Amino acid sequence: INAEYMGDLSVVWYPYKAANKAIDNILQPDNLKLQTTRFTKRMTELNVEIKELLIEGVLTEDYVLDNITNKLLPVVRDCNVTLRWLILHSTCSGKKVKDIVKPAIKYDEVLELLLETAQLEFILKEMFHELLKEKRQKWETAKEEGVSKMNAISEYFAGEGILAAESKEDQFQSYFSSRAESIEELDYHDTTLAGRKITGLIQALESVEQFEQVYGNLQVRQYLMDICNLLRKMLRYVNIKEKVPITIATVGDLSYAWSIIGNYVPLMQERIKKNPSKVLQLRSTFLKLATMLELPLTRIMEANSPDLASVSQYYSESLVSFVRRVLDIIPVSMFEVLNDIIQIQTNQLKECPTKIARNTLTEYAQLDARYELAQKTHKVSKFTEGILAMEKTLMGVIQIDPHKLLEEGVRKELVQQISKSLHLSLQFSDKKKHHHSHSHADALVERMTKLAVLLNGMKSSFEYLQDYMCVYGLKIWQEEFSRIVNYNVEQECCEFLKKKVFDWDSQYQSDHIPIPKFDRLDDLSVNFMGRLLREIQHQTDSKKTTYVDQLASWYNESGKEVIGLRTFSLLRDSMGVIGLNGLDKLLCFMSVRDIQTFVGFIRKNLLPAVNEELVRMSKDINPPETIPKHARRWYEGSMVAKLSKQWFPVMLEITMRIGRNQLLRRHLAGELRFTCKLDSNTLYCALQTFNQSMLEDINSHYRSPNDYPYPDRDNNILSEMTSYLEASGISHPFTKVYTTAESIEHIPLVLFLLVISVIGRFSYEPEIDTLTCRKKDDPLDGVPFIVGVLTILKQFHSEHKECFVAYLAQYIRVMVYEGQRDEKKKDDSLFPEVVNALHFLEAVCKLAPLDRKVVENQVPPCLFAQFKPERPQKKKK
Repeated sequence: INAEYMGDLSVVWYPYKAANKAIDNILQPDNLKLQTTRFTKRMTELNVEIKELLIEGVLTEDYVLDNITNKLLPVVRDCNVTLRWLILHSTCSGKKVKDIVKPAIKYDEVLELLLETAQLEFILKEMFHELLKEKRQKWETAKEEGVSKMNAISEYFAGEGILAAESKEDQFQSYFSSRAESIEELDYHDTTLAGRKITGLIQALESVEQFEQVYGNLQVRQYLMDICNLLRKMLRYVNIKEKVPITIATVGDLSYAWSIIGNYVPLMQERIKKNPSKVLQLRSTFLKLATMLELPLTRIMEANSPDLASVSQYYSESLVSFVRRVLDIIPVSMFEVLNDIIQIQTNQLKECPTKIARNTLTEYAQLDARYELAQKTHKVSKFTEGILAMEKTLMGVIQIDPHKLLEEGVRKELVQQISKSLHLSLQFSDKKKHHHSHSHADALVERMTKLAVLLNGMKSSFEYLQDYMCVYGLKIWQEEFSRIVNYNVEQECCEFLKKKVFDWDSQYQSDHIPIPKFDRLDDLSVNFMGRLLREIQHQTDSKKTTYVDQLASWYNESGKEVIGLRTFSLLRDSMGVIGLNGLDKLLCFMSVRDIQTFVGFIRKNLLPAVNEELVRMSKDINPPETIPKHARRWYEGSMVAKLSKQWFPVMLEITMRIGRNQLLRRHLAGELRFTCKLDSNTLYCALQTFNQSMLEDINSHYRSPNDYPYPDRDNNILSEMTSYLEASGISHPFTKVYTTAESIEHIPLVLFLLVISVIGRFSYEPEIDTLTCRKKDDPLDGVPFIVGVLTILKQFHSEHKECFVAYLAQYIRVMVYEGQRDEKKKDDSLFPEVVNALHFLEAVCKLAPLDRKVVENQVPPCLFAQFKPERPQKKKK
């Protein structure tokens, strides 16, 4: 038998003839039945016997000291022998043994015997440890009291003192005085001699009671009885040896059950669930299991190996993990009750108004529901009381704190519940089967509403129970919810990273309180955070929706709002600030991927094919302040047609994705900013002031680097402040630099050509003051496209954006000039492309943001006044 390996000898020795023949003699069916009957019968008897011993008031100090050798130690030995035989033979794998032994063993009774035996051993060891500590002190106290009483009897027969006799008895006075000296001379260190003298003194005092002078005096007899009892106590204290707890530890060794005890965990948990006070019995069982450490550590200690600490830590952690596994049933049972409390508080109890009319008191009282709530609450408090009754316990080299154990269990179960709720709630139907965006939008709103009700109900009920569970409910909720969301965001972001972050490297994952991982439900998303974000992106797809900047919403073809301010408020109610921040971070990773893909596509595909033509065009149209002669040929030439056919469709799709993600980020930042102002306006004002101060300092540094040095590399103030600012929504996504891409010489020209290639596919809608696509099936939307172009330009030097605006302004001037020269035109109206370009430029001024004077220096202001048609006005009745 080894702590790590168990073997059935009837199976292991079967290939070896001599060994198999030797063991076959004791594996005869008759012998197996006899031994099984013997041990099962003895188990029943021992259960009854130990229960009688464990009745309160039986195991007193006197009883234990008088019966430790002749009764208690034999019972402990019988119990452990019986347990060893039953536990080991319950795991036999040989068919002959298994068919006879296993059906006869009652595992409930085996566990009962194990618990009761462990409790008896614990009481005896604790009692003897205390007695060994106080042995000398108790000996001296009993000795002094015995001498005092003996001197009192001597004084009585001498005719002295308060209770003096009427006539002196010199012989008795001399006798008792000599006995007092004999007690005084007893030596604690010479236990053998002291034991013999004490026995002789007890016999002498019992014999002296027969004299008439002593027997007829009740006071003297009482004193003699007290002295005899004190001498017997001294005799017991003398006989207290360290070998008793050592014998109990040796006999009670449970190392053989290292790999078997796990089979009894369900039975242990069932007992705790029925009666939480059983945890006290389990504490003594856990201490009995700690003897498993002695077997692997014995040889290491003898060899003085430096591995002692690490091996002790390993086995101690194994024991502690077993204890956690057993006691996990308490938080699990708590949360079963918590689910009922959530239903009562969410669906049954009505919220009491500030003022209640007298005739509606009974309606709001809801006595039955509140009585049921009180019952459930009391049940939770009993579980808490059960685990907290277990004192701090040292398991090997690790101390178990029951309060910490309870909190870890509550956190673990809370993480399981929240993760499961988020996983089940944020599952969406297949987008290929459903083509109507409004049905998807309604489903998204419905799911987010249900999730908000579920999580808020769980949170409020958890806060309600925090006093009965002796934990900080709101603090635990916020920490664990934050950890769950951040972990899932981290795993989702790993899809965009070359170097993956695994569970053992994650700062959010824990061994004791693990965050569960669920199977993927689609090919794109890893978990619920990815599914939620991609569902929102699907709802805001430019093929089906149009973004109206003035209303801050996406609308479908029928004019119904699909995603708007209400949607982001629902996201805040269900996912909280942490969820909004997680979605924002995930959008950042997506934007980085799209921008890198866009830049890489231009470098690898577009520039090698048309670089020479771009160089010639750049020479012809530069400087942008002029009106070149052949500019229109370039705008409508074969190069633009080639680009529009081969490369611009891919670039357009990426640009639309970037713009949509940026708009989503702006909405998330707005919701975070609103929440921060609402919940903690002081924090918001402090962060805003701090941000402005830092910007002023940075600007001062660039104006005068020597007077205002930049912070050192070791100073993390900027990175730490950025996390606070993004969490509170004090950020502008359109001004963010996502990648540090190397400069591309013709990037302004390429983006300009991309814009003019699609500018004719837009039409201006005066009612919503935005550019929309002319054709329904065209995957174009004005605002996301403009934001996407501006975001790509932001990744490069600011002169590229200025160059892009100059090219667009030149295009407008050229086309206006060409329109005036066109003889086919009957009026002075502008080309539709020019009108759309003017709208594009105006949107750039607002979204970039870009100073209007920069544009008006290149485009006459009169053109901006001319291109806007009057909005249709409603007729007055």
